[in-house]
Amino acid sequence: MEIVYLSPAVNIPIGGIKVIYRHSEMLNRAGIASSVFHPEDAAFSCNWFEHNATIRSGKRKLFRKKHEMYEKTRFDPKTDFIVIPEVWANQIGSQCIQRNLRYGIFVQNGYMIHQGGKKNIALLNTVYEKADLILSISEDTTEILKLSFPSLNQNKICRVIPNIPDEFKGQRPPKKKIITYMPRKLARHAEMIHFFLEQALPQDWKLIAIDNKSEKEVVALLKESSIFLSFCEAEGFALPPIEAAMAGNLVVGYTGEAAKEYFKLPTFNEVYCGDLVDFVCKVKNTLSHLQHILVSQEYQLQLLNLYEQYSAETEYRLLLQFGNRAQLILNQTD
Repeated sequence: MEIVYLSPAVNIPIGGIKVIYRHSEMLNRAGIASSVFHPEDAAFSCNWFEHNATIRSGKRKLFRKKHEMYEKTRFDPKTDFIVIPEVWANQIGSQCIQRNLRYGIFVQNGYMIHQGGKKNIALLNTVYEKADLILSISEDTTEILKLSFPSLNQNKICRVIPNIPDEFKGQRPPKKKIITYMPRKLARHAEMIHFFLEQALPQDWKLIAIDNKSEKEVVALLKESSIFLSFCEAEGFALPPIEAAMAGNLVVGYTGEAAKEYFKLPTFNEVYCGDLVDFVCKVKNTLSHLQHILVSQEYQLQLLNLYEQYSAETEYRLLLQFGNRAQLILNQTD
């Protein structure tokens, strides 16, 4: 059998695509065959981060102009288990049903579930109800699944966690008077906060935007900085804040809702989305108490708990549970 993760063919830093690749890699290391397939371009492979994922290539594309699957696909109902991103639920899930393919839906952002069935909500309900398994990236995502599909068999939901590379957790150089942030998601908020903080911060502190950087460059900057500003909205998990924390930053900003499962003091200081005045005040307060927080026992314990809760071991254990369930489902296929 093989677990085939479908992924958009997009070669810009998007955390969800990296998670797909890492999960597929980890299943392979666990002895469960897995690959990544890009329906829009079967020859595509991401190169903005390093990976050892198996790319399932081919001459044919899964999509035509109207997102229809070719009648004779390369997928085998007896051996292939398809994992569909939530934004493609209807257009691919319905085709899996028609062709008796076993499939799961990987929900990395519960706030995008509706995009998988914009023009046909009834079909979206059917696709989720007939899915063999549903992967949920966070506690918040699981709650949104229950809210979106009240009659859904909750036993189908498999909790997984995103991959957080060990590079973020490793040894780091002495911290500098640097505040970092990623402006891609809420650029307007980031621009205003940058302006306000430039007027409020001591002159020896720098604000650095992390944008259009490689994974190695991101790791290096987060290991140098002392405070990270979180700009996220309606996220499925929100990786940057937890990566920044594991790299030794105190984090101030938005949770994107899903990050509430780990966004707690003293490491994380939540700001309600859009409250820019409070945002600046909390950054200044964090800066004033920075050294005291970093040496506190409460901070050290919280960081250790984060390492354990979102460790490679936890990720492996959860993925193995999913992989074993997928194997069992295929073994039951006539």
